[in-house]
Amino acid sequence: MANNELKIGVCGLVCSKCPKYVIKECPGCQPNEVCPLPVCAKEKGLSYCFDCKEFPCQKNYKKGPIVSELLDHWKGKKS
Repeated sequence: MANNELKIGVCGLVCSKCPKYVIKECPGCQPNEVCPLPVCAKEKGLSYCFDCKEFPCQKNYKKGPIVSELLDHWKGKKS
C-alpha cells in the first residue's frame, strides 16, 4: 500500500482497517451527526483525538470506534 493510500481518522485508526468504517457505520471524518469526534477536534484545532490533553474523553468512550479497554489502558498510561 502506498503512503498516499493510508488514511488515518481523527480517532487515530487507519480507516481501511476500522470495522465501523468498513461496514459503513462510520461516515468518515467530516462533521456529521453520527460521530462527535471530527467536530470536537476541529473546534480545538487538532488533527487527532490523541493530540488532546483530555484524551481519552467521554466522546471517545460513547461514540468512538476504539474499545473501552484500550482507552482505559491509554488513560492509565497518560501522565
